[in-house]
Amino acid sequence: MTILIYHDVLVNKTLDPFDQIDGGRTTAAEFRRQMKYLRRHWEVISIQAIVTALKAGIRIPRACAVTFDDGFSGVLTCALPIIRELAIPATLYVMSGLVEGPTTHFNATEIAFRLTRASAVDLSDCGAGILSCRTTKERAIAMKRAKAALRLLPRALEREQREKLHRQLGVSIRDIEHYAATDPRFRYLRWVEIKELARVGFTIGSHTRTHPSLPQIKSPEVIREEVEGGRRDLAENLDMEPFHFAYPYGHVTREIRDLVEQVGFLSASTTDPGENIPGVDPFLLRRINFRNLPR
Repeated sequence: MTILIYHDVLVNKTLDPFDQIDGGRTTAAEFRRQMKYLRRHWEVISIQAIVTALKAGIRIPRACAVTFDDGFSGVLTCALPIIRELAIPATLYVMSGLVEGPTTHFNATEIAFRLTRASAVDLSDCGAGILSCRTTKERAIAMKRAKAALRLLPRALEREQREKLHRQLGVSIRDIEHYAATDPRFRYLRWVEIKELARVGFTIGSHTRTHPSLPQIKSPEVIREEVEGGRRDLAENLDMEPFHFAYPYGHVTREIRDLVEQVGFLSASTTDPGENIPGVDPFLLRRINFRNLPR
């Protein structure tokens, strides 16, 4: 049983190098093609159906679930019409701390690389070396390497190094905030919009409050607040209990996995690739991008 991971669906006709670099964004036209393919060749089921099958030791042949991480507005404006037209069950994992608020801290590094005029940045302190930024493609590659290096740092050091990086790139927080406010790919859903998605059939799950790499947080209390607090935010604002979770960046330890189960979730998704067959832990679900879907 296969679980697909998406992050956003864009109205754009093409994807730029930044959109392409992680594979989580797609155009509405390409998303429609992919969903039509699933409808023709796969049994598209909910995340709950996969969890139920795993717990019963059942393998549903060519079963597939569709999931979105984070909660950007393209899920509502671009993905939803296609999902409703083709009757595709889908799950959205929400970062509750970004709802109704600025998304700047989550998108700041990408935006800074989009705006920079620097020819290179030095990330030797993070173990990433000196990265060229002369072309758009080079800037996108540098962004991916920078984000990967930063997310492995302890939280306080990550913040310090991110601010240092932005200074090297020569982009101010005001520039970043203006860009985030004017580019729809960085607009986050509001509670009323998430309620609408739930009303029309989306499964709403939690993706923590602020999307940290949980294993990099030293304080167990802070980890619990991210996990349990995110669940509580969804319950209070959506009048429903969320039962499914996705680990930010897919990063998880045994202790974090156990905490997710203890606070009341029924499943948790990673970004580890592979199929979910009987014997797979429902709290370590595997997910893949569409391009890796078995044909």
